[in-house]
Amino acid sequence: MNEQQPIEQDEFFPRHLLEACTVTRAIALPGSFLVFLLYWSLAYPSTSGNVEAVGYFTHGANVALMTIDVLVSALPFPLYNAWYFVEFGFVYVVFTIIFWYAGITHPCSCPDGDDFPGCERNKENANDHCRYIYSALNWAPEKMPRTIGLLAVLFLVIIPISMLLCHYFALCCRPGQVSAHCCVHFRGEFNNEFLRPLPCGASSNWALLFAQSPLLSDRCYLLVRGILCAAVWAILAWVLAVDGSKWWGIYLTYWTLAIEAVYMALALSATIIAQPYL
Repeated sequence: MNEQQPIEQDEFFPRHLLEACTVTRAIALPGSFLVFLLYWSLAYPSTSGNVEAVGYFTHGANVALMTIDVLVSALPFPLYNAWYFVEFGFVYVVFTIIFWYAGITHPCSCPDGDDFPGCERNKENANDHCRYIYSALNWAPEKMPRTIGLLAVLFLVIIPISMLLCHYFALCCRPGQVSAHCCVHFRGEFNNEFLRPLPCGASSNWALLFAQSPLLSDRCYLLVRGILCAAVWAILAWVLAVDGSKWWGIYLTYWTLAIEAVYMALALSATIIAQPYL
């Protein structure tokens, strides 16, 4: 491994790249785990066990890739990054509300029962149409209390717990050379620029954090970064090829997968740029 040399304040610092990498990671990491949890606990039971191969990659393989990314990287997950994912979740919830009240319908499979609110069952050819995107986020008046209750549990319980798990998981995987207090440093989190790629010592730590792994050599780390990036983009391309209809963009699964693909590309770019500065 190359000898570490601190970077002075006036040396090269790709601020916008690191900011974009931080924001997309803050969404992709907890988002992939949340989609995994919601799919296998809520959506999967309604499919009667009939899951296509692409479903295992969009609700399983992508989570494994993000886990590997955390294990091999030295990147922290500061707790204040939770705001990025909360904002992302809020935007998606608002999108589902707009989708419902706009009266748009999309092809789906209605749940059992002839009178499920928001679902139009076609008994002749089984081409059902739903006004909601997910049955668990159904904004029909009779289903709204259940939907609001689910969202309350998600935003008040599950998301905070997932953020803590991401924080400590990333903390335990970091090398000893980087001081642990950077991960829990809250002072000055919100300044006039609102986005901070690292919680403290950013100008001197960015190359150390992005260029090397606590487990792998620099060259091997770059190779693994490239494989992770290629794998996520391959899954996304597969999704577009298999489910390339105009409706694929309404699902939270694909929103998260697209952000995960962007993060992997940004992280690979940051690693390539950072390694010469070690």
